[in-house]
Amino acid sequence: MASAQADAGYHCNEDYPNKFTTTGGTNVTYPDPKPRGACAGDRVVVTIPIVPTAAGPGTVVGTLSYGICDDKKTSCLMKKKDVTLAFDAGP
Repeated sequence: MASAQADAGYHCNEDYPNKFTTTGGTNVTYPDPKPRGACAGDRVVVTIPIVPTAAGPGTVVGTLSYGICDDKKTSCLMKKKDVTLAFDAGP
């Protein structure tokens, strides 16, 4: 799961297509290379489905793209965050 906290004074923009775009990784394939996320208050959360290709450690690599707005929606920003997540696939 990839997540990001909105900047101070902002909240997650539910109207923006919050998503994670996979760009690589080790010992992993992706059934959905661009999963969509959801807002949880001032956080965006994207669950990334993976299929490990081997037992042992691996990584998920990609970019989390999300939108944030201030409370009045007078200032909205599109943000990107490079993400590397480690996992360990059991035998």
